[in-house]
Amino acid sequence: MDRLISYILRNGLPALFLVIFLEYACFPISSEVILPFCGFISKINSVSFPVIFLISVIAGVLGTLVCYGIGYILGYKLINAISGRFPTMEGKLNRSFTFFNKYGSFAVCLGRMIPLVRTYISFVAGITKMNFLRYTVFSALGISLWNFVLIWLGFKLGDNIDIISKWYNTYKHYLIPFLIITITATVYISKKKHFQYK
Repeated sequence: MDRLISYILRNGLPALFLVIFLEYACFPISSEVILPFCGFISKINSVSFPVIFLISVIAGVLGTLVCYGIGYILGYKLINAISGRFPTMEGKLNRSFTFFNKYGSFAVCLGRMIPLVRTYISFVAGITKMNFLRYTVFSALGISLWNFVLIWLGFKLGDNIDIISKWYNTYKHYLIPFLIITITATVYISKKKHFQYK
């Protein structure tokens, strides 16, 4: 991870775009480290926060479309290939399918904030042939929310970025469900009010 951070510092915004793209394309890169660091870069280099945020969202959406495309083209053959080569991943994939079947399009949005699910949800959406435009919109929503929170933390807390990373890794299993419940409740209440006014 230190090498990736050094790479971003040396090469600027193009490197930042590439690293975020690879992270969302399921390469083993931690967004919980990279995204707050992007906010920190925005602060120390006087790069506009909206610019950093926009780059991160575009890179994230394009990266996740790679996984969606692979799932769409290979279909259930991909599941068999992954399960055959990495048997331990079969359970994780099944959980992602269960989550997707339960929440539908919202799974693509909310799944961006759940460890493991966020890794496989793009493949699952592709395999199930989810509508491309719908997938892209809900992915962009989830990516925007996730990226904004982490980049904002890095921007605001700056020099304490290491502390934030350690705190997040310790409490993420409590924080993420809280965020999901809050978002789900907000969507439900908004829909309920909308139907009441009709």
